[in-house]
Amino acid sequence: MSRHPDAEARGPVRGFSKGSGVAATVALGLAVMLVGPTTAEAQGWLADRTRTEGPGIRAGDLEIHPGVGIEVGYDSNLYYTSDTVAPGFPGRVDSAILRVTPHILVSTRGVARRAGGEGDEGEAQPSVTFRGGVWGSYYEFFADERRRNVSLDAGLRLNILPGRTVSFSLFDDFSRGIRPFTDNTTETSTARDQNRAGLDVLFQSDGGIFQVRTGYKFGLDYFEGEEFRYGNTFAHSVELQETFRFLPQTGIVHLTTIGFRDYFETGVVTPTAVQDNVTVSSSIGLNGAITPEVSLVAMVGYTGGFYDSRIAGYDQDYESATGSLQVTWRLMENAQLVAGYNRSFQPSFIGNYFSLDRGHLGFQATFAGSFMFGATAGAGFVDFGQIVDATGMPVGADSRGMPLTNRQDVRVDANLFGEYRFNEWLGLNATVTYLGDFTDFQYSVPIGAGRVLDPAGYNKVEAWLGVRAFY
Repeated sequence: MSRHPDAEARGPVRGFSKGSGVAATVALGLAVMLVGPTTAEAQGWLADRTRTEGPGIRAGDLEIHPGVGIEVGYDSNLYYTSDTVAPGFPGRVDSAILRVTPHILVSTRGVARRAGGEGDEGEAQPSVTFRGGVWGSYYEFFADERRRNVSLDAGLRLNILPGRTVSFSLFDDFSRGIRPFTDNTTETSTARDQNRAGLDVLFQSDGGIFQVRTGYKFGLDYFEGEEFRYGNTFAHSVELQETFRFLPQTGIVHLTTIGFRDYFETGVVTPTAVQDNVTVSSSIGLNGAITPEVSLVAMVGYTGGFYDSRIAGYDQDYESATGSLQVTWRLMENAQLVAGYNRSFQPSFIGNYFSLDRGHLGFQATFAGSFMFGATAGAGFVDFGQIVDATGMPVGADSRGMPLTNRQDVRVDANLFGEYRFNEWLGLNATVTYLGDFTDFQYSVPIGAGRVLDPAGYNKVEAWLGVRAFY
């Protein structure tokens, strides 16, 4: 369940329509795949509770869900090698991969079990609930044994006084990703550690008609390899969200976020200029059910980025309209179609930021209670800020070798997922994923000047087949 630190696409209104919640999950998965190859490392089924939790073990008021997955896979472009390989650099490397992923999830007794009669009649809602878990993956790359490593994810969310007029949530999420994202001419580690912790305070009227949520998040992004430590950052953000529900499953939402990002490493080689910055975003929109079969999330707003430029004549400040539109259509009880468009502003290790215009389409269905199928696809236009080094010199070139500071990409992604469940705790699953980046931009970073964190111009296919047990 690894994530880009700034790619969280949490639905604005929690607990509204089931369709809009699943739509947000699909959109998040696609957005994470698109924003960069150093993200989205874990298997898709770990991010979906319905595919992770089986019957569970009851221990007092706790539910425990252990599991393990074993998969064999193939990666057609292990290092995201450019389609245009510079002289002296090795070409594309493909590899067979073995992945073993144990996990354990623990939570207070869920709503389903309480509703199923396991709780006492008239039992009051608990004052404290929590959900947490730990999962990791051992990777064996048969084409390059130097890259064998272990990724790790852990998370915990503690809810205090849930459902009351005033409630609190404390959370912490840690992720260690280890998948390669650059050429194989060095043994430098590509491991990336990310941690995000924070506090949410929720005020709500009786029945939840009006809600106000405010929160603070602190994030750490740390690259273990010395050549990538120029990307190490601290991030702080504060949020204010107001929701007015005028129908049982439909509401108006307003969300404002202010973020602060600090690159804290000094004295390291920096191939591209990165700068401390402040970002401000505000949006308003509608989230909820339009009909029993159709739900909608529509947001429009503004985002601005303000950068601490240390290079004469180099101004990276940015402002633009942003927004999103996502429609979920429940075709039948166990099948739904999701379509949407998103315009967003994201931080980047090259050019400081990129803007993204992207459309996506997804389908998910369950047949006969045993077979699950999902298909998603998306395409986006990515426009980066000026890409220069710490002295203001371009670090890119076009196809003719002319210096280039602007980079514009078209990124395409597609994913197919299928799983057959033999029973309520054992399943056979298969996944095929395609990622493609199309651009005229090529890096021209001199040897010894460091390595960049976002490759340009690549195609990549991954295929996985595995079996997993989950209880």
